[in-house]
Amino acid sequence: MSHSEQPRYFYGVFMIVASSCVWALIEALGLYFISDHSPYQTIWVRYGAHLLFMFVALGPRYKTQLVRTNRLRLQIFRSLLMVGMPFFYITAIFNHMPSKDLYSVFWLSPLMVMGLAVLILGERVRLNRWIAALVAFAGVLIMLHPDRGVLSLQALLPFGMAFCFSLYRVLTRALRTENTFANLFYTAFGVWVVLSFLAPLFWAPLDLNTAIPMIVIGIIGYFGLYMIDKAYEAAPASVLAPFIYIEPIWGALFSFLLLHESPAGSLLLSLPIIIGAGLYLLYTDTRHPQAQLLATPG
Repeated sequence: MSHSEQPRYFYGVFMIVASSCVWALIEALGLYFISDHSPYQTIWVRYGAHLLFMFVALGPRYKTQLVRTNRLRLQIFRSLLMVGMPFFYITAIFNHMPSKDLYSVFWLSPLMVMGLAVLILGERVRLNRWIAALVAFAGVLIMLHPDRGVLSLQALLPFGMAFCFSLYRVLTRALRTENTFANLFYTAFGVWVVLSFLAPLFWAPLDLNTAIPMIVIGIIGYFGLYMIDKAYEAAPASVLAPFIYIEPIWGALFSFLLLHESPAGSLLLSLPIIIGAGLYLLYTDTRHPQAQLLATPG
């Protein structure tokens, strides 16, 4: 990695870690405030708030830049992946799949990001990234300690969720030359339109105690998506993928703070494994300038 590339690398890593914190916070807030409503209703309000925030806060300044894109089909397809993620998740929960099994499969996603980045973007993934990602995934499995049911056909549901998550991030890298605000607009717009057609199936009356947290989640979610876009502008998808494994740690922290769930003893073992994998990457990436990590296709 050349000295000129290091600021972009560290910026990308910082943004991906920060966005992981935001996503974990959103999930914890949803469980704390909105557990009595359909997740689809929460998602519909969330992305509606996201769009309203963009129009009110950014519209007067950026005007048509919010919707101007040269890759409309790809924007729409990427947005539909954000419908697929909750669909697979909610279906798995509806089928009584234990959350520890669900997430054990889902956290294959950073490895999927790396594989899809090779196939779609032509990125070259060095051995240190595969090692770090596999070690971090092992740490997540220690944290979740899944049952044998993780190998059942039900696992296809979180696998579909992970695939949508991974492909969304790889396509975010593919759209890095597009205006960030347009990327964020179409991400929310596609989800909101699809769920608007389905709203009569899941809608329930809202009071302020529920509506306000949904709106707050939408605005926080906007900034989380903004961080993801900026991360993948700065660095290749495969470079950032192993750092996504920090999210389960954020999740455990917010579960303790908001939901008062005591951390499992396995967290004490998995924590140094996951953090150690990230530190190993930071060390190897900055130790060897000849790696040229950011000089990748795609």
